[in-house]
Amino acid sequence: MSAFDGEDFVPEVRVDLASANGSFASGEGAGLGSIAGGAADHAAFEAKIADAVEDFARVQGEEGLDGAEQFSVNCHQTAKPMNDILWMDYCVAFDFSAWTLDRSFNDHFNTAPYAYFADQVASYQRAESPFAREHPQRIRLIQTLVTQSLFETLRNRRSIGGRPASSQE
Repeated sequence: MSAFDGEDFVPEVRVDLASANGSFASGEGAGLGSIAGGAADHAAFEAKIADAVEDFARVQGEEGLDGAEQFSVNCHQTAKPMNDILWMDYCVAFDFSAWTLDRSFNDHFNTAPYAYFADQVASYQRAESPFAREHPQRIRLIQTLVTQSLFETLRNRRSIGGRPASSQE
């Protein structure tokens, strides 16, 4: 059981996606990579982000942030040679999921941030990696989608004993 499992600690986060989704519709091309290609690319992108959020919730619940860090390291090591933008999206979304939960926990309990995820997200926000430099709008959209869905995903997992509803059947 991690410190994040406390019943009193599930902040409510709501994000208006109108401005973020506008970038899909307008096809602001280069910054969005394959997302600008149409509805199928948009659906694949959103599915990959949802998978990352769900996987983070599972890993964090089973292994805490130390396990999530190892998962992230492995994710980036696997994704980099694949040169697949959706897999990079997945890794970035996983990192944003960990950072978002950790940051909320830090704010609530006045604790220090988990250094690995704080550094990962800072590097995305400062566009230090080639992926972040080439796709700044994509990074912002990933952060928005993670912020919108993470706490609901965590609440859903907790309400059914730590497993997603689909595994209950």
